[in-house]
Amino acid sequence: MASLVSLLQQQAALIKNENSEGVLRTGYGWLNEEGQIERTLSFDQVDVEARRIAATLQEKSIHGDRALLLFSTGLDFISAFFGCLYAGVVAIPVCAMPLHDQYPCIDAIATQCEPRFVLTTSNILNKLQKMMRTQSTKIGLSVSKQHFITIDEPNALRSTENYTPYNPSIDDIAYIQHTSGSTALSKAVWITHGNAVFQAQAIAERCGPGPRRPVQKGKEPVPPLAVCWLPLYHDMGLVGHVFAPLYSGKIPVLFMSPFAFLKNPSGFLKAVTKYRGTHIAMPNFGYELLANKTTDEELAEIKLDQVEVALTAAEPVLHRTVAQFMERFGPAGFQDNVFYPCYGLAEATLLVTASERDTQPKVSFITPEIAERSKLHHKGKNASQALPIIGCGKKLSGVELIIVNT
Repeated sequence: MASLVSLLQQQAALIKNENSEGVLRTGYGWLNEEGQIERTLSFDQVDVEARRIAATLQEKSIHGDRALLLFSTGLDFISAFFGCLYAGVVAIPVCAMPLHDQYPCIDAIATQCEPRFVLTTSNILNKLQKMMRTQSTKIGLSVSKQHFITIDEPNALRSTENYTPYNPSIDDIAYIQHTSGSTALSKAVWITHGNAVFQAQAIAERCGPGPRRPVQKGKEPVPPLAVCWLPLYHDMGLVGHVFAPLYSGKIPVLFMSPFAFLKNPSGFLKAVTKYRGTHIAMPNFGYELLANKTTDEELAEIKLDQVEVALTAAEPVLHRTVAQFMERFGPAGFQDNVFYPCYGLAEATLLVTASERDTQPKVSFITPEIAERSKLHHKGKNASQALPIIGCGKKLSGVELIIVNT
């Protein structure tokens, strides 16, 4: 099994020999709030940027040192993340926006993980330094000023010639993923290269591009493309939309800001329409938001007949949300066999179970009595009405799943 480092290097070498045309070369792109492609970052470009960041870290680090990744939105996070891995530094993704609101969480993580470095942008560093002058912070106490690295400043990074190659083993720690805290206090999960690559392979094989199919008879098949608003510090954004496409090498990803999605949900579907996105993923609330907030006028501009996978996970998958989304966007071409319910958690790196491709979600019905004993919330209009439960598929091959009745 490869490490994340060797995986990126392999894909970077392959893409240098390609002459592909399209929306963007295999890799990642960033959409601004107007839905325009603002920046692209191919695998070979990530490789170059990662080497520069790693060379800078290697001047002051030893293998196993830790670094906070303090970014708002954008593709700089990806370069910084792989820069840490190339240097043998353990990456710690954190949510940095809005910085004032996230300050206590960043402070707590810095106290717990004791990073030696903070990788960020000059804009965020300026804001952070102002806050450090007025508030006590473990970031300021445990990391000296020279260990803040702003990767957007041209003179802040060493050249690729200064990089000393590092080849981690699959058992080496790659990064620390913090749980969402939705069901318990947030915990730090130490993820190895082997954990990450196993998940990347499983997701690429189960959820990745399937056989190319024409959207309409006589038309050329739509090339695979994922459109994603999920934050990159979150496991669903990082593992599902950075690692898995890297493993596959066959599906580019267009990212957009989570704040842009929340501000204008239909803008996401307009981007899916414009760039003919085939893969989307989000928690249940995202689908619910889209169904509730998209106007009839906006719906007329949306075409979803090319979507192959609409993954839903990270929180309970509700039958009413699936039905509501289908009813709202069926007229736009969305098909009921592309919904892809999954179950996962950060402690397992990401996925534990996943559905089958091109099948309708499996629905089971339980009685209110069973729902009460199972501590499920029954919202049927009639007390005797059965509660529909969406299945989240089968366990991934190689995963041991134990159900414990506590």
